[in-house]
Parts: sequence; structure tokens; C-alpha cells
Amino acid sequence: MERQKIRFGNTTIIVTFNARIAWWVRPYLKTVWLIAQITQLEPDMKRVTRRVMRGVRAKTVERPSH
Repeated sequence: MERQKIRFGNTTIIVTFNARIAWWVRPYLKTVWLIAQITQLEPDMKRVTRRVMRGVRAKTVERPSH
């Protein structure tokens, strides 16, 4: 969980960012890296990114600071 304070004039807003990563994302990335090393080819990063983003869920929560 990452927190960031943002000031707007006299108001401070605390934004909390929470990213949940699916269990399969890390093994998938390690496998992509391994195949790239074995074949000496570059992975298609658009496809890799699209697949990984299916396993990442982000949520932000804003609330005024006192």
C-alpha cells in the first residue's frame, strides 16, 4: 500500500494506492524471461503487458486530511 499526500491550497488529500497482483503474474514473467534467454529473442512487450495487466488490480481511495 502506497500513500501520498497532495496539497490543494489549504486542503490536504491523502491518496492511498493499493495494487493487487494475481498469483500467476510473477511465474508468467519469469517464464517469459527464461524463454527469451533460451531463444535469444525479444518478447512482444505489448502482448506481455496486456497479459500482465489482466492480473493487476489497482484501487485508489481519497479522503480529506484533518
